[in-house]
Amino acid sequence: RLAYLILYTFYKNILFFMLQFWFVFINGYSGQSLFDRWTLAMTNIVFTGLPVVVYGCFDKDVSERTVYEYPALYSLGQKNQAINMRVFAGWSLNGLFHSALVFVLVYLATRGCAVWPSGINMDLYAFGHTMYTICMVIVTIRIALDTYYWTWATHLFYWGCAAIYILWMFVYGVFWLTKTNLGDTYFHLALLTARAPRFWLALLLATVACLARDIVWKLFVPP
Repeated sequence: RLAYLILYTFYKNILFFMLQFWFVFINGYSGQSLFDRWTLAMTNIVFTGLPVVVYGCFDKDVSERTVYEYPALYSLGQKNQAINMRVFAGWSLNGLFHSALVFVLVYLATRGCAVWPSGINMDLYAFGHTMYTICMVIVTIRIALDTYYWTWATHLFYWGCAAIYILWMFVYGVFWLTKTNLGDTYFHLALLTARAPRFWLALLLATVACLARDIVWKLFVPP
């Protein structure tokens, strides 16, 4: 559990924050942020932080009785088989690859064409919001795929944090506190983006492209 918590934490952060690195190549190396600052700050605090903590507390691939009967199972950690440089590099490269896939697919899906029926193209924060939402879907499904033992807490925090993100998008984007500029970059953004067919196209393509291998691996490759 602890090994997975470490590996998954690095994976999801590489996935989220490498998007800003890829964005550098099309923004003239200006240092412009791709994401809303408050939404980005909530990433590891609520949206993706709590599910992996719950996984680390409750998940188990075998029962307590099996562990007592076969103490050799603990040798997995003693021999560094659960986490080592090879495994860590694999998770890191997977996060890097997924971030590149998300960025390229969203960029191609929204480039040089009208996104809304009015003929308006996707702006900076709508572009970033689309990629952020896709990453949220990917990391939520990914941890669900890797969960062996489901409890009420697992369901509550996995799907609850995803629901909190959806609620955050719409509530945060409606209330713009002008004195602090809180919510200025997200003002009605989620409502407008959800009306764009290309948002849903990018969401579908990127999610399938990133998780197809993991789903096939879980279904057909024995643990």
